[in-house]
Amino acid sequence: MRSARPDGHDPYAYLKDVLTRLTWLAVARQCA
Repeated sequence: MRSARPDGHDPYAYLKDVLTRLTWLAVARQCA
């Protein structure tokens, strides 16, 4: 997984990272 780092050029970079984390959490729960 790539490390999350602030990117001033992409205002949605933070939201994308959060959505990615939530997706991985959901997948982990489904597989568990």
